[in-house]
This record gives sequence, C-alpha cells and structure tokens, in this order.
Amino acid sequence: EILFNLSLLDRNGKMVTLITNSTLANNLSVKTRQALVENGYIESIIELPDRLLENTGIELYAVVLSYGNKGVKFLDASQEYTEQRRRKDIDVATVLENLANPEICRFESIESIAREGYNLLPKRYTLKTNIIDGVPLGEICNISRGLVISSKELDDFVTNVDTGVRYLYTKDADGDAVDYSQSPFIDVEKLKRKFTLLDNDTWLLGRTSPFRSNMLYVEGNDKLIANGNQFSITILPKYKNQYLLPYLALYFNSKAGREQIERFAVGQLIKSLAIKDLKSLQIPKVSIERQREVVEHIRTIEDDIKTTKEKLESLKREKELIVEEEFNW
Repeated sequence: EILFNLSLLDRNGKMVTLITNSTLANNLSVKTRQALVENGYIESIIELPDRLLENTGIELYAVVLSYGNKGVKFLDASQEYTEQRRRKDIDVATVLENLANPEICRFESIESIAREGYNLLPKRYTLKTNIIDGVPLGEICNISRGLVISSKELDDFVTNVDTGVRYLYTKDADGDAVDYSQSPFIDVEKLKRKFTLLDNDTWLLGRTSPFRSNMLYVEGNDKLIANGNQFSITILPKYKNQYLLPYLALYFNSKAGREQIERFAVGQLIKSLAIKDLKSLQIPKVSIERQREVVEHIRTIEDDIKTTKEKLESLKREKELIVEEEFNW
C-alpha cells in the first residue's frame, strides 16, 4: 500500500497514507521498511487515536511520505481527540502543532532506526526509558512462556483427580495476586510436549494486553503450569542477592515499567509482547535494602486491604441478616 502510494507521489510533493501497526513492526515487512527509511521516503509517522472510524477500535497510523529525508519524525497523538458518541475526532490543530515541537515529536536518524531493527511504531521512540545504567531483564532472569495449548486439547488433560499439578488460567491472575485455589488439576503424564513446571514463587507477566504483572506464591508442594498467555519469570541464582522478584513485579505495574512494555507491544485490537523484547527491558539498579523496604511496605498495605475487604463483606452479611429477620413475617 505504501509502495503504491509512493509511486504516485510527485518529487516535490507530500502524501499521507493510513495503515495499521502490523505493517510498521512485523517481520514480513522489515525489508520494505528498511528500504523506505534508508532511501528517505518517510518524513514522519503519527500514532492516531483509536476509534477514529465508527464501530472499530483498530489503531491507525498516519505515514507522511516525501523525498530526501535524513531520518523520521515520530509523534504519539493517540490522546489528541475529542470524544463523540460512537467515535473520536482527532484534534488536527494540536497534532500539527506538536509535530513541529521537538520536545514532543522525536526525530530519529536512519542509524538510530536501524538499531531498532527498522521497527517504526512511534512509541518505540517517544517512550524512552529514563533508567540510567540499567540491566536487561533477560540478563538476570530466567524467562519462559507458558504452555501453548488449545481449549479443546486442554479438555483432554484436565482431570478431577488430584495430580499435584494445576493449570493456571489467565483469569487466575486478574486480581491483586494470583489465586490458583480453583485452578484445575492436569494430567502431566498425558502431555507429550515441553512445559515449565512452577514449584517456587514466580513472577507472572501477561504476554498480551493489559500485561498484568503479579506474583505467584506457591504453597507447600504445589506445582503449577502457566498458560501460553503468561510469561513465568524467576531470578537466576547468582543474582538473588541483588534483586527481589516481587520488586520487579511491582516495577512493571508502575508507569515507568508499563511504558517500557508499551514501547515493544505490537498488535491491533490485542497487543502482545515477544519474549526477545521482554528480555531487553531495562531493570533499575536499586539497593537490595531499598527493595526489601518497598516490598514489605506493599505487603503491609495488601494485608490491610485484605482485612478491610473481609470486614466489609462481614458488614454486608450482617446488614442482609438484619433486613431478612426484620421482615420475616
């Protein structure tokens, strides 16, 4: 589509074409993107708000084509809109103003884009990490993807017999903590494929949006298998005296951590994160003492929240009981 539009472009002209994000990041189009960038055919790429078109949430990107460019300008304009009943209207004036503002719009050289593998998603460049002297997650952690299996296949392996091994659904990690008390048992003897058995505390990170980050605390001799939409992450033995797993899980629930994930997330309606990109995410270097302090503080708060919730449920039941007894004529 871009190549066809480029063939219609006058040497002194400009053209805007709308595309989806897969063209800007997939492996199939990398050679095409490389040629477009290295030949100076792309002037700027703008991430537009979703729901610009009625009845669809597909994200669109505006690619401005022209000749003789020494690099590409990237702008995230996904929040520049006014809300309508069925769609969003883009604020064109603000987008044009931001496009000319170097503090908002990022210019990246051809060499810089090449270092990113010719990935042309704007967030790759506009969401720069502010971590100085960080360490790649893949350097300090062992990262595995959960078991990739269809629902139909899974039915053949789920059993009512206590096998000691449970299968984690995505919904089991939807809350503040992973709850596997209702997760089904699975007959691993029937599984004729490779899988990672989780028998120690593990950090679970969703592979797809909204990229939930939660700790899995394994009790006693329990064993679990994560599903294919989860990454299971543990710290390598030689780094356990430098990093706490719960601290890393907390970091990726923060704004700074989420922005790192957003830089590499790819997809239209549902975004996903590749394991190679996950391994490249930067971890801040923080003293182990400070990590323990933060983790313990959060655990205290979580305990208070749990107690408060239990008290609230007790009060609700008490209220219902009073009403039922009062009007039990």
